[in-house]
Amino acid sequence: MMNDLAELYQNEGKYTQAEPIITKVLEIQRRTLGQKHPNTLKTMVALAALYRNQGKYAQAEPIYTGILNQATS
Repeated sequence: MMNDLAELYQNEGKYTQAEPIITKVLEIQRRTLGQKHPNTLKTMVALAALYRNQGKYAQAEPIYTGILNQATS
């Protein structure tokens, strides 16, 4: 449900409201599901997309790289 709320905020352009929610969800998923779990990777994509949509490419790039590394290892 938190992901849905963050997605809603992001779709509305409310990035400052979406970011802490996505970050919290990612923290919980990493701790409970692990770094390589598909849901964790999906949330990482959402966070990277949030940064990309704001033009924060320097923050998005390492997340995308991390996703690729996790998916291929």
